[in-house]
Amino acid sequence: MKVLRSVRDILAGLVILYASEILGMMGALLVRLLFGNTVAGTIVYLLCSTGVYLIAIYVLTGTYMKRVLGMPRREGMPGCKADTLVTWGVTTICLQGVILVLRVVLVPGNWRLLPQNEIPFALLRALIDFGIGAGIAEEMIFRGVLFKYFEDRYGRTAAVLIPGIVFALLHIMNRQEPAEMLLTVLYIFALALLLGLIRSRTGSFWPCAAAHGIWNFIYTGYISMGTAGENSPILYYEIASGNYLIIPIIIIALFCAGYATVCRNRQKK
Repeated sequence: MKVLRSVRDILAGLVILYASEILGMMGALLVRLLFGNTVAGTIVYLLCSTGVYLIAIYVLTGTYMKRVLGMPRREGMPGCKADTLVTWGVTTICLQGVILVLRVVLVPGNWRLLPQNEIPFALLRALIDFGIGAGIAEEMIFRGVLFKYFEDRYGRTAAVLIPGIVFALLHIMNRQEPAEMLLTVLYIFALALLLGLIRSRTGSFWPCAAAHGIWNFIYTGYISMGTAGENSPILYYEIASGNYLIIPIIIIALFCAGYATVCRNRQKK
């Protein structure tokens, strides 16, 4: 019964996430009809889509927490200090730099540059849609409500791993090549471990949202990596051959070691 309730609440979180995204797209389509495919229309489209998305997920999540889980909003989505956001934001930027160096050094590949006329839209979409929208909305579900839910029932490690696994599997639906699927799952799971580590360390989902948003902005706007060239950042590192799985495996190992260190420090206190 306990497991079935857990599955129910995971599915409810996913339904809330996708329902909110659909509402955001519907609102944005109405704006697109009014403004057309102009530059201003594109900007308003992105702002409206993200705005409706975040409002919807905030309302639906709060309602589910209160009426089904019996959990006050502040427990699932506690606040934090501004300096904590800055600290983990800078940490994420530094981590992306380290990953970039590892990519170039360890994995053979070729750089591809986005056409100059497509760069402004790529950056704008990366900031508004993937950075702000996906960063806040997905963390509200995974490191907010679900983390608190599994932490209360199964402990902190389960709260890191179970939402992290679901979070990683969620991102393979738009991948077709098996190698790209595996690479995506490993990278996203590595990101999930980082976000779970941040949530464990800070006690709030907001630093996770900041880190997730920055990660997305860099990965979808500036520099990305893969085997099939599906993304459209300014620079894309397309893997030619070699052990392309070595980097996410190294990252996962480092994050597991970091999480184990946090747990040991907590036990000493």
